[in-house]
Amino acid sequence: KDISRTEPYKIPYLGLTLCPERRGIFPDLSVEDNLLLGAYTIRKNKNLIKGNIKKVYALFQRLEERRRQLAGTLSPKLVDFIFDLLKTINKSGTAILLVEQNAMIAMEISNRIYVMQNGKFAISGNTKDVDFQTLKMKYLGV
Repeated sequence: KDISRTEPYKIPYLGLTLCPERRGIFPDLSVEDNLLLGAYTIRKNKNLIKGNIKKVYALFQRLEERRRQLAGTLSPKLVDFIFDLLKTINKSGTAILLVEQNAMIAMEISNRIYVMQNGKFAISGNTKDVDFQTLKMKYLGV
């Protein structure tokens, strides 16, 4: 569905959101605060929120253990664990749009890749058809 002319405040209600990376955006939010923020569009349905958070904690038990921890301080091992679970969720039939700055990790768990440069797609296609070394040199400046 083309959402280019959709009013921005309506987009989250379509199930599409942006989760900003880096600790500087919301540095004081705990893991649980982040989950509640993700439930903003259903904020009036407390039972649905509780049920959804319970499902997340069932999938990501380590997150439940750290629900009061600042989300930006999660260890790299936990981040790897989360990426492994994203793979599992995807294999179960749930489509995932992942916006990730770590291209290597993103390519490991993705079926398709889109690289934007100056607001336009510079690369798009099956991940297995994209040479990571060329991608690094040409578009990531490495």
